[in-house]
Amino acid sequence: MRFALTCALALGLLIAAPLAHAGDCDDDPTIMPYLRALKTDSKNQDNLYNLAIAYYKKVVTVDPGQPNPCLPDGINAMKRFIKAASGSSQNKALADAWGVLGILQFQFGDDAEAGLDSFLHAIKLRSDDKESTFGAALASMKLGKTQEASELFKKTILLDPNNVTAHYNYATSLLTIYGEKPTPEQNESLKRAFEGAAKAGERSKKSSKDILLVTYNRLGDLYGRSNEVPKAIVVLNKAVELDDTDYNAHFQLGLLYNKDKNFLKMVDEYEKAVKIQPTQEDAHYNLAVAYVNQERFADAYEQFAYITDNINKGNSEVLALQAQTLERAITELTAAGTTAFTAEDYFTAKQKFEEVLKLNPKDKSADKYLDEANKQIEAKFAEYVKAGDKKAKSGSKTDAAEFYEKALTLKPDAADVKAKRDKLGADISQLVNRYISKGDSAFAKNDFFTAEESYRKASKFKQGKVKAEARLKKLGDKFKGDFARKMKSGQDALKSGSLGAASTPSRALWPSSPGTRRPTPAWCRPTRA
Repeated sequence: MRFALTCALALGLLIAAPLAHAGDCDDDPTIMPYLRALKTDSKNQDNLYNLAIAYYKKVVTVDPGQPNPCLPDGINAMKRFIKAASGSSQNKALADAWGVLGILQFQFGDDAEAGLDSFLHAIKLRSDDKESTFGAALASMKLGKTQEASELFKKTILLDPNNVTAHYNYATSLLTIYGEKPTPEQNESLKRAFEGAAKAGERSKKSSKDILLVTYNRLGDLYGRSNEVPKAIVVLNKAVELDDTDYNAHFQLGLLYNKDKNFLKMVDEYEKAVKIQPTQEDAHYNLAVAYVNQERFADAYEQFAYITDNINKGNSEVLALQAQTLERAITELTAAGTTAFTAEDYFTAKQKFEEVLKLNPKDKSADKYLDEANKQIEAKFAEYVKAGDKKAKSGSKTDAAEFYEKALTLKPDAADVKAKRDKLGADISQLVNRYISKGDSAFAKNDFFTAEESYRKASKFKQGKVKAEARLKKLGDKFKGDFARKMKSGQDALKSGSLGAASTPSRALWPSSPGTRRPTPAWCRPTRA
């Protein structure tokens, strides 16, 4: 008799799907027979109960909160049955009736006080009534009775371990009870509660994506507070797997990868964060300083400039950092462009001098280098294509593919050259092996730049993607130590305010406690906006 009750409560008391607007209730063919029967025998308990259930079935065809002509009759009919059956031995039937009455009052009548009273009557008659226990918890929460709601959610979990919403609401009720500064013991309790919500959500195929996202984010914060960095990274990556546009998860991961000294991934997470929410100053600022610690001054300048141009134009601190970074950025780009030009890497040289001119359009030296780089690109491109054609014609397909690849490094969008390269087919695997071998040799000599360049070339082809990416990961791990030393040097300089001496900005960045330089998420929301 309680199939509708069970379904409604299990999904949070707010999901009865509307089928149609209820019409004239008394004329409904499912209701009329019981009304007629009760005229003959007004105390017949079976007819009283069936009439109340018939009204209930009409009520649930209308959205909660919408005009519902059958609701008053449904509530009255269920109360009549309860009055008639009280004192009898039909405890189960009475418990069912109280539970259905609670749904009518709370879910459809928006009367949390009356609904809570009815649910508590149902629980008194049958203590293992998981639906009424859950309903009482929700009604208590709506009434602001947080402590009572927490206990009822906890009891619901014991009766129904797979109730994702109960797990989540229990955890969030503890947040309210413990406040902004939980003790270490309370922090452990919060972790267990949110871990339970995560496990329940992962077990349930119908679990709410929003609940899991907020749960993973909260767990990441809780693990971070107790310095369990690996666990925090795992759960936040689960959040990203659910929704790669989750700004908070990427932002927290950036902070955690800093703690873990994985600075390559730290930068990657901040880059994603600023793309998701371009107006968040904290993410741009942290990304800028991360770039500085990797001596990527031009990229850092762009981030500081974005803040002062688009977010916080009057921020004198960021303006000062921007000005200090500009000089280093121009020096960095000019040096990189000159080095690339000398090494006949004209495409890279072109890119670097174009960036110099963006920062300083009057730089005559950069303008001259750029003009010469463009001339060399045209000449080298034609040379490589011609050599590739010659090798292809003589049957040396692997050599031909390599020349075409060299041409494409100068003009990546040259469709005709791509077509020629792709026609070589099976010989691409040999070219990939060349790049892998060249990268391995460079790696062994600690020539990480050449190694990375070779592996990235190999990774462009499906034949080399797996091998190359594995080597790039190994290369990234090798970089950790070097970047860790740079980060430490940079942070020392930040504290001392010496930009020129250490090639870093002028203040400490990373927060020592949650919330210092990051927005506070609205953890208590039931769903994400």
